[in-house]
Amino acid sequence: MSDPRPSRRALLKGTAMTGAAAALLAIPAAALQPDPVFAAIAAHGSAHKRIMAMDSTDAGFDALMDEEDGLWKAFCACRPTTPEGLAAYAAHAAAYPDLDVLPGSCGLSQVISNVAEALSALGMGGAHV
Repeated sequence: MSDPRPSRRALLKGTAMTGAAAALLAIPAAALQPDPVFAAIAAHGSAHKRIMAMDSTDAGFDALMDEEDGLWKAFCACRPTTPEGLAAYAAHAAAYPDLDVLPGSCGLSQVISNVAEALSALGMGGAHV
């Protein structure tokens, strides 16, 4: 007949598993999600590369310009949620050739505001703007 009491090893293993589960539950849900800025960068970067490969007289150029503009606006509306996303966001914005002439919610002031808010949210300094 087997002993109905759990072994010390089984108890310790259960405690370790419970601790790991508690640690996972303590992580904010946002931290478990991929940073949305990577998708915004990929989408905008793809459209921008296609524009750079075209001539303004090519069929579909105007439609692609509209698409790229919409994707840039989506990028500017996106706020990084991870340090890696913040670094990628800043690098993508810095590489955009017209950043310094774009107005308002699509321009440099919005990018700087998003960087400051991401720094604040990540506990890395920055200020709410």
